Amino acid sequence: MQARLESTAYKYAWVNLDMLVEGDHLKVNVSGPWSRGSLIYDRKTSEIILVDDLNKIVLPVGESTQTGIEMMGYMVSAKLKDEAQGALPSVRLAYDMVEQNARALFNGTSVIQHKKVRMDGYLCDLYEAEAGNGQKRQVWLAPLEATGINRDDFDTLWSLAQRLLDVFGYELTQLGADTAPFLQERSDSTFPIHAALYSDGKISSRFKIIKISHPTLTSDMFNPPMGYQALSLLDLIRQGIKGKS
Repeated sequence: MQARLESTAYKYAWVNLDMLVEGDHLKVNVSGPWSRGSLIYDRKTSEIILVDDLNKIVLPVGESTQTGIEMMGYMVSAKLKDEAQGALPSVRLAYDMVEQNARALFNGTSVIQHKKVRMDGYLCDLYEAEAGNGQKRQVWLAPLEATGINRDDFDTLWSLAQRLLDVFGYELTQLGADTAPFLQERSDSTFPIHAALYSDGKISSRFKIIKISHPTLTSDMFNPPMGYQALSLLDLIRQGIKGKS
């Protein structure tokens, strides 16, 4: 499955996603101007492995590490917001963009606007949500059977989304996002084909499915690359401290 996530405000703020899913295993290859790597997820163990191709680093993120990240979020998210407001205009602008998109993505209750409208080659139902202050999202959902994605693969995709919301839920709350409606509106029979987020009445970000294919996958496709340096979260924190000193 190939997808693209892009900002309409910054021409270099985009990323291409190549998602491979087979049963309990998921790999998302990421490629863009500022990042290149992958995320590997195991639904049975909840382990996430982050791969940084630019620096040749592998970071296993098991349940204990995920708990550590949650705890760090409580400690640093409020401070980060204060520092962003006092930073350079470009930094403040980037933080404001993330804040606006987070609210547009999660806040508000979606209401169906049109049925059986064509989007990116699929007949979809269009849902729209108003989040106030000109923030809005539009999501085109296609029937799951029309995409060819089976239920088990879909559940793995959804499991990763839930896990990430658990880990970064506090940071999203600090940004003013309410993830409860997002979790409650989950549909077992539809899949998002296209989404547009609005800020101040204009599209700020867009997500779209480019292609859904069903290749034969093997277990080695979900393994991290050989020869990369394996680091822990503590290693990364230590490196950050050394860099600042």
